[in-house]
Amino acid sequence: RSASLNAIGLCVLTFIITNPAACLSVSLFLSAGSTLGIVLFASLIASWFPRTPERLRTAVVQPLSLTFSSNLVTMPLSAALFSQASLIAPLANVLAAPVFALSCTAGLASCVIALAFPPMAGSVIGAASLAALPLIIIVDVLSCVPFAVIACSLDPVAMICLSIAVC
Repeated sequence: RSASLNAIGLCVLTFIITNPAACLSVSLFLSAGSTLGIVLFASLIASWFPRTPERLRTAVVQPLSLTFSSNLVTMPLSAALFSQASLIAPLANVLAAPVFALSCTAGLASCVIALAFPPMAGSVIGAASLAALPLIIIVDVLSCVPFAVIACSLDPVAMICLSIAVC
């Protein structure tokens, strides 16, 4: 964990040194905040379920602990900035986690192959898009769930304070 905290700090510092405007970047805050939440709290949250069978732990406990630990840091400010809060995110992460890795791996592999063999680009990127199809279906289905997202109007400064207090 200590190396992870150092790495997060070094990455944020590098971003700000190379681009001082990054200190005002919402995307940098959300990315670094999510990663910080995962590093600090994911194993703690997962430890609340010590006797969970390994398959259930891998399929449900780990994705939920990642979601909740990430949201501890980012959800309040995200809700304030975007005027909405997702209620379905934990379920979405549990369903998407297994196919997300496949989609990312296929996409990365297709890019490498397309760069190495440009005439094959269309074919390999098309194959990668097929690997992403299960993820697309999950997102489409969950986007139709009523009240998956609720509208809210929150003060960003108060929500930063809330994130700090909750952590």
